[in-house]
Order: sequence, then structure tokens, then C-alpha cells
Amino acid sequence: MSGILKRIVLVGLVVSSLLLLLIAPASAATKPISAVLIRVDSAHDPETGFYVHVHFRIPTLKANQKYACDISVFGKAKTGKPAALITKWNYQSSGFPPRPAGENMAEANIRPSDVSNLGTATLKCVTH
Repeated sequence: MSGILKRIVLVGLVVSSLLLLLIAPASAATKPISAVLIRVDSAHDPETGFYVHVHFRIPTLKANQKYACDISVFGKAKTGKPAALITKWNYQSSGFPPRPAGENMAEANIRPSDVSNLGTATLKCVTH
């Protein structure tokens, strides 16, 4: 390959790499973070329906640090049967000063028939 052709190929690779960096969205690196479940309860709003509230704390969360949690709520386990999944959703927020590791609450709509069957929840959280 001639010297000029090598330079053209090299310049083409550099330009295409730079364009790819400009076009591709920057993906924030995520890191798993431990969350502690405090309690699961419910609430009723006459206008909008029933809600499950999941109260939790992320002890190592810093002020203004963003996080996301995949939350799954299960019903009460019956003898010999695993607990049934009631609902799951993704919750995103950030640590608020002055107490970023304080209690957080996430909520989601549930059916009225699920209120008396609420059991426990699982949280899988990551920081951004």
C-alpha cells in the first residue's frame, strides 16, 4: 500500500471514530449498591386507587448521587407454595442533602384485592 493510501485510510478511521463518539449516547457507568428494606405497606386514595409503598434505605448513598432500583413486591407465601409476584417497577431518584442515606419510599398502583395479601419486596439498586 502506498504512503498516501495509508494516510487516507488512517484519516478515515480517525474521522469515523470521532463521529461515532459524537453520535453514540454516553452511557453512564452503573455500580451495584446495597439497599435495606424497612417495610412494605399500602395506602388508598379515593380518586386514584390503591398503592403499595416500599420503604427502604441506601446506607452508602451520597448527597446528589443518582440511583435506580428494580423493585418487586410479593404476596404472602402460602404453605408449600412460593410467594406470588404482585407488581414490579423501576424507581429512580437521588440522595437529598442533608441526609442522603435517609429513608426513601417508592410507590406503585395495585389492585384492591392485593392489599390484604402484601408480603415482602426485593430491591436491586445501582448508582449512576
